[in-house]
Amino acid sequence: DRIVSALLLGLIAGATSFLVTADVSVRRLPDRIVIPLSLVALGLIITGSVLGALPMWFWSFFAGLLGLGAFAALHLVGRALRARTMGLGDVKLAFIVFAVPGLFDPWAPALVLVAMMLISGAWALIGAIRAGRVRGVTIAFGPAMLSGMWLGCLFAPILL
Repeated sequence: DRIVSALLLGLIAGATSFLVTADVSVRRLPDRIVIPLSLVALGLIITGSVLGALPMWFWSFFAGLLGLGAFAALHLVGRALRARTMGLGDVKLAFIVFAVPGLFDPWAPALVLVAMMLISGAWALIGAIRAGRVRGVTIAFGPAMLSGMWLGCLFAPILL
C-alpha cells in the first residue's frame, strides 16, 4: 500500500506545478499530460486495490469516478445552456483531484470540493475587482482544483 500510494502521490506532485503554470498562462490543461497522468493514476489505483490490504483503494477509485461524473455533468449542462462553465481539461483532471484525497479518508473528497470552491471564489472575486466588473470574468479552474486537492490531502487526516 505504501509503495503504490507513494508512487501515485509522487506522480501527481511532479505534474502539479506544470499543470498550474500551463493553465494560468495558456488557460488550457494539456491533454498530452492530463490523459496519461489519469491513466497511470488509474493503473496505480487498480494495482493498489489488487495488491493492497487496505480499503482506501476502493474509496479512492469511487471518489475519482464520482468527481469525474459530476464535473462531466456540469460541463454538459453548461454546453446545453450555452453558458461558460469549466473546460474539458478540468473535467479530465477531476478524476485525479478526487481520487488522490480518497487515499486519506473517504470524506476527504468532500473537503477538497469545499476547498477548491473557496479558492476559486476568492480568485474570481479578485479577478472581478481587478476588471471592475463581474460579467465576463473567467478564471483558470485547474490551479484551484489542484490546490484544493493538496489541501484536502493535507488536512483530511487532521480534520476528519
